[in-house]
Amino acid sequence: MLSDYQNKQLDVEYPFDMIIISDDTGNDFSKEEALIEDSITPRDIWKYCVYQNAASDMGDWLYQNLRLFSERDTDPGMAEGKRAVAYYD
Repeated sequence: MLSDYQNKQLDVEYPFDMIIISDDTGNDFSKEEALIEDSITPRDIWKYCVYQNAASDMGDWLYQNLRLFSERDTDPGMAEGKRAVAYYD
């Protein structure tokens, strides 16, 4: 049962056949794309860039404006704990 659930979740969470990631923001994945295209013809290639700048502007905005992220707690320690699990730095 667990295996069946996980197999179904894969299609929902990862609706693609391949994922390639890199910590190098300058990586354009051209070598990987060439290797893939030597073997198959991809139907689609989607690229997503995730940027980090050591600031918390986006997280602050989410916590101040979206109810999902901002459970108004009177205990600052508890609120900070919720922030830590709700969204990335």
